[in-house]
Order: sequence, then C-alpha cells, then structure tokens
Amino acid sequence: MSVKTSKHPRVYALMSVKDAKHVTLECIKALKGQTYPNIQIVLVDDGLTDGLEEELKEKHSEVQIIKGNGNLWFGGAMRLGLSEILKVAKKQEFVLFLNNDTHFDLNFVTTLVSESEQYGRITIGSTGRSFKTKQVLYNTHQFKLGMMVPRKVEVNEGEVNFNTQCLQTRGTLVPIEVVWKVGNFSKLFPHYSADYDYFFRVVKAGFKVGVSTKASTYVLDDDFKFVAKTLAKPAISLREYFKLFFHRRSYMNLYSRPLAVILHTVPFYMKVFALIRIYVYTIYIFFKKVRSI
Repeated sequence: MSVKTSKHPRVYALMSVKDAKHVTLECIKALKGQTYPNIQIVLVDDGLTDGLEEELKEKHSEVQIIKGNGNLWFGGAMRLGLSEILKVAKKQEFVLFLNNDTHFDLNFVTTLVSESEQYGRITIGSTGRSFKTKQVLYNTHQFKLGMMVPRKVEVNEGEVNFNTQCLQTRGTLVPIEVVWKVGNFSKLFPHYSADYDYFFRVVKAGFKVGVSTKASTYVLDDDFKFVAKTLAKPAISLREYFKLFFHRRSYMNLYSRPLAVILHTVPFYMKVFALIRIYVYTIYIFFKKVRSI
C-alpha cells in the first residue's frame, strides 16, 4: 500500500466476510492494486473457517481484521466495522462500503473520490455490471410499486446520475462527515435492507447522493440467483417456500422487506399498497407452487 499524502484523504474500505475465501481475496487484491494511494482495508470476520484469516495475516498483513461472533450477519458486521472506523476517522476522510464479491477496475476508488469532491463531497455509488458480460445491471435505486429496487435507466455516460432515490453498499463512497451525522447501521435490519435503510437515512438527513457512470462494480449475486431459480420452478417444496420467504439470506423474507416499506415508503397509500402486494404474493406462491413437504 502506498504511503498516504495530504492530497489523498484516507479511504476506509469496509466489508464483512463469512467463509468466502476466493472472492474475498480477489476483492482485496483489487483494492491493493488501486491507483488511489491511501486505502485502509477493514474486514469484519464473522466466523471464518475456510483459512482466509490465516492467509490474510501471512500475505496481506496490512488488512485490519475485526473479529465478530459468527452471528452478526451483514447488518451487524457492518455496524461493528463502522464503529471501529469511527474511533479513528478524521476530517476529510471517506468510508467505502463494499460487498466482498465485487470486482472493479484499477481507477475505481480514484474515480469515486474525485467525483465526490467535484460535487462538494457527495455520497456516491457505483454502476452495477455483470461480472461475465460487463453489461449494466443497475445504475439507480428507485421505488417500484412501493418498494426500493436497483434499476437500469438511460443516463449520459461520464456524468454522475443524480436521478436515484437511494443507494446500496456495493461500492458506495461516503464522506466521513455524513457518517458522523447519520450514525451507524440500524439494529432493526440484521441482513437484507440494512444498506437501503442506511442510505434512506442519509437522504433524509439532507445529504446529496448520486451514482457514478465512470466507476463500476462487477457483481456475482448468488442470493438473487437462488430466488430466481426457486421462483422459476413449476413446483417447490414447503422447505423451499419457507427458505424463500422466511430465511434471512433471501431478499424476499417477510421481515426485512415489509419493515423497509413501513419505515421508508411514501406516500402512505403506496406504503399500504406495497405491504398488501408483498403478502398477497406470498399467499399466491404458496397455493401456486408448493406441492410437497
């Protein structure tokens, strides 16, 4: 890691990890290869058992490892990591929220810092692209039928897209003064919607947010693949049904989605509509697809 300079405020790259050695090492290598010269990688170890911690200590000793208890999930892990960063962070610095399964180009951090400072130190996310095809998957986060979803819209390449109502943690740069004002991740969201809840709070606090069209994250998304594959089946088991709607690792679970709607969807009639839609769809899938135990 290059020695920091006064022209390059420190960027704390924060991610949580639980047994995903290969993709995490690739993400760390991408961070260490960045053109930006002042990055501190902060990794929350929430129960690693695959040898990643040992390899990091041997080959990537500059990575700061924070030990979790194995039951933090995403929201708790990010909350723990951010609390440690807040103990040492200084004025003009940044926090880069990352998922450990993201890949990015060498100028990724440089681009985000430059664009954030260009517009007065805004909170700025990145364009999501397919790891395999490089095609844009999403470049904005907007309400659709009362629920927040990542979406692909037409934007001018090279410009920051301010037509976004929220952001997520896959490659989003946040000025430290925003974190000081907004605080930490909420304990209400153990896993899914923890990032949306956080950035809704950023917007509600009056901070400007945007999405970079120059900086992209190339994503692998096994959780979304599970949901898509399950719903594509003509019939599913009761076990698959419960995993789809009640497991924390499913973004369709009936805790996080309704809670996010209750807290953040406006106006009120759209909040009611979204909640009805969630539960009607849950019942529909039960009668339409569940065929065995």
